Amino acid sequence: MHRILAELTAVGLVRSTAQRRYACGSKLYALGLAAPGPVLNADRIRHEAQRLSGICGDTVYVGVRHADGVRYVTRTSGTYPLRAYAIDPGDILPLSNTYCGLAILGTLPAAEQERELGQWRRRRSPEWVATSSAKHEAMMRRALADVAELGYAAGPNHVVPELSGLSLPVPVHDAAGAALAAVSISAVHSRLSPERIRGILPSMRETAGRLAESIALP
Repeated sequence: MHRILAELTAVGLVRSTAQRRYACGSKLYALGLAAPGPVLNADRIRHEAQRLSGICGDTVYVGVRHADGVRYVTRTSGTYPLRAYAIDPGDILPLSNTYCGLAILGTLPAAEQERELGQWRRRRSPEWVATSSAKHEAMMRRALADVAELGYAAGPNHVVPELSGLSLPVPVHDAAGAALAAVSISAVHSRLSPERIRGILPSMRETAGRLAESIALP
């Protein structure tokens, strides 16, 4: 066993720690990032996102799971003049930092959710000074529970202050049943009241189904 660990350490797949333990090395992390992700029909994805923006009038995002985060593949705009451009296409962010990420995280096993929330506590941004960490974490946990119970997450101030969001998983899953993608709408608070969310959900679910046809397992 020690010889195998020494060989793995030599090529960067494993590293030794100060506590004389072993952890994943940088080469193993890079190998994970290079693993095949979902195969995307980018033009079709943008078309479906723009269609939803046309219906709701707001900013629509589509993100796919990327290692322990979410990579945004498109962003489209509606006719409402105040646009929620918090994320750019191509950005890769932690699952707990975005509405699409929360929709994906809500489909992962409880242990993975707890690990991500632990990381979120350590990197919580100073911009959240007006909201206690306990209150913020309670909102996050409610969002994850809503994904499991209702099939979507919605609410204000989950990921960025003064921004509301509505997100749900795209029905494309890995072997463990976790979602590989999500679609979200971001807007100012007044645009995503509970009544309006109920009105938008049918179109959003239809869009998620259409997006599933454009996202395939490798």
